[in-house]
Formats: sequence, structure tokens, C-alpha cells
Amino acid sequence: MTELLFQTDSYLKELEAMVVETNPDENAVALDRTAFYPGGGGQPNDVGLLLVGDHSLPVTKVKWQGGQVWHWVDGALPAVGTTVTGRLDWDGGTHVANTREVGCVRIVDYKSKGRINKRIHIELDA
Repeated sequence: MTELLFQTDSYLKELEAMVVETNPDENAVALDRTAFYPGGGGQPNDVGLLLVGDHSLPVTKVKWQGGQVWHWVDGALPAVGTTVTGRLDWDGGTHVANTREVGCVRIVDYKSKGRINKRIHIELDA
């Protein structure tokens, strides 16, 4: 089970994690923890880099699948047990923390104007 760091710190830009599983057919890795948002609820996934020693692997897709968050990478997969540094691409405008927060503000504003009179319950897609 992947520890979902983005649920407790949506502004985390970098993290260290360990590769716990690989999928050579998809060229993807599962990490023990991640700050990469896997997408969901209409939000895109984060992208960025996995740094393995002096190699950079672009993370092109992130998806929740089978209790793990999988990171699709361009390049050779690191072995299970390898420690990697994940770096989210904030400069490219792909990080979605602000988009998720804006969505919540819109719902609160919508409710405060009296347009609805029932309670709204929101859960993050994981």
C-alpha cells in the first residue's frame, strides 16, 4: 500500500521513496510513498522526475491501481529496493494542488449563497 503524502501536504515538491514493485510491460514502478497525485475526480495526474543516482527518469503518468500508486517512467526501471528521489514538476504548471483547492472554494461559495440546502460530503479520490 502506497503512503499518500499528497493527502497531508499538497505543497510537497520532493520526496525520497523506495521502489516496492515494477511492471516492465507498462514501464512503471510502485513506490512505498508518493507525493505524485494519481489523478481522479476530474483532476489530472502530477508529472515530474524520479532521480536514481545521477539518472533522471521523467514521470509521464501516475495512476492508482490495485492498492498502489504506479508511476510510468521514460527510461530503464530501477530495481525493487532502490531508493529514488521524486521531484514534482511545479514550474510546468502540471501540479494540481491549487486546482483541487479552487474546486473546494467554489463548492463552499455555491453553498453559502443559498443555492442548495443540503449537506455536501467530499472525499478525495485515491
